[in-house]
Amino acid sequence: MSQTVVKQSELDPKLKSLWLKALSAMELRNHEYASSLLHNVLAQEPRFLEGRKTLRQSQIERKRGEKKSFFSFSGGGLKLSSGKKDPNEAMVEAEKHLDKDPHNIAINQALYEAAQKLGMTETAAFALETIRQGHPDNTRNLHHLAEHYLSMDDPEKAADVYNDITRKDPTDMDAIKGSKDASARASMKKGGWEQATGVKDLLRDKEGSAQLESEGRAAMTKDQLRERLVQYGEAYQANPNDLAAVRKIAETYEKLEELGSALEYYDWALKLSPEDVALKRKVDKLRDRHEENEIRRMEAELDADPHSEGAAERRARLDAIRSERDGRLITAASDRVRNNPTDKQLRFEYGYHLFNAKRYTEAIPELQQARANPHLRIRAMLLLGRCFVNKNMLDMAESTFSEAARELTAMDNTKKEIVYELGEVYERMGDSEKSLECMKEIYNSDYGYKDVAKRVESSYQ
Repeated sequence: MSQTVVKQSELDPKLKSLWLKALSAMELRNHEYASSLLHNVLAQEPRFLEGRKTLRQSQIERKRGEKKSFFSFSGGGLKLSSGKKDPNEAMVEAEKHLDKDPHNIAINQALYEAAQKLGMTETAAFALETIRQGHPDNTRNLHHLAEHYLSMDDPEKAADVYNDITRKDPTDMDAIKGSKDASARASMKKGGWEQATGVKDLLRDKEGSAQLESEGRAAMTKDQLRERLVQYGEAYQANPNDLAAVRKIAETYEKLEELGSALEYYDWALKLSPEDVALKRKVDKLRDRHEENEIRRMEAELDADPHSEGAAERRARLDAIRSERDGRLITAASDRVRNNPTDKQLRFEYGYHLFNAKRYTEAIPELQQARANPHLRIRAMLLLGRCFVNKNMLDMAESTFSEAARELTAMDNTKKEIVYELGEVYERMGDSEKSLECMKEIYNSDYGYKDVAKRVESSYQ
């Protein structure tokens, strides 16, 4: 990887702290807060490509599900004044504009130009890849991207892009020629022909090149993944402390969706590298996913046949798994709060896990603390209102949901959720008129949201 890319381990400690908070916010789907943190990190360390990719993911997730405005930010936008604008400033400005339209062509091209001026070729490629993701039929951009990969001496990626063009337009002779030339260069590079001094060198490198080609495939069948497990297993048997082999085995099991086995090897990798914060977060996330899958599987079995033999035992086992999982998540969140009690993000996470464990009384003060953070405020108030509902404190729930609804101007998915729950509270309080008004407010924006259409239309019959 180029020196123009900074890894997580090379970040300044303060920036690493912001990065880890952003990852936590991403896990909780608080993309607005994650984006604000990542903007801060990139403004101070623009070479942190992993952070830029995560920011783009966050921006895309925020846009997903939103209705496109008539004045959508799609074609025009930021233009980089060549030679007049500082490239670092241009990159910061571009990222802010991409909050509104992550796949905007003009802005991503401006980001590309700024990155090129700074010699950040990987970041420049990422800008063009972002256009490719949002506008896959834009062959002009694809040609640009392929040429850029060739300039980076990455003919394999260039060939992939050229092949993408020919699939879209089989008559594009430039892409056909480009694909052949790039593929030939890639083969020479893999085979070591450019560096080989003789036939012996070529023969010696052939076997290694075949393995690298196998490992580099973007998509592999289950049989091919099993073959890789055998190869990595041999390295592991020779040296069980080989961290690279352990991680490869874990990653392969993860791709096979055999999460239990993946966790065993990830746990061992973490013991071999206990200071790897990113690895620990991955292990925690994978364990949570594995347990969630197990819970869903057991729930589905019980729902399909609730009175089957042994159902009571399976239900008890399910409750035990839920309880153990909740306890572990709460303990970890509590420890983080104890170490940094003023961090509202950590307070929110703690309250979130307490809420999921139905420990509403304990969750309330944590969520009250969290709503002081403007990026967490609405989400914290939503959970706070639900705590009050579950404690049958309906007047407090009504007050909390109403306040949250007033603070949101656009009828986005979050506001729909809040207004719907407010309507449910009014119904439980016996105020059917106010409940119907809430449903009508959503109906005017989204006819298909939950059962609002049925509720509203039945009121006229």
